[in-house]
Amino acid sequence: MKYKIGIDQNKCTHCLHCVKVCPAEIFVWDKIQKQVIFQNQNRCIACGHCVASCAFSAVEHSEFSDDKIHRTEYSLYPNP
Repeated sequence: MKYKIGIDQNKCTHCLHCVKVCPAEIFVWDKIQKQVIFQNQNRCIACGHCVASCAFSAVEHSEFSDDKIHRTEYSLYPNP
């Protein structure tokens, strides 16, 4: 199955969390372009790790639209 995956370069901070968590290794840091690019998107298993790991909502995935994502509000957590 094919999914539409993208990165909003205006939101991306190049933290590389998406690169680190993708089990299919679709996300790759391009040292020349200085941005996250994709390779072999057809290997995507729609696990959602990339979307969940992006604190800036830069990862766009067709299977994880805004109405399906419930972000954690960390400021509501108790602190030590």
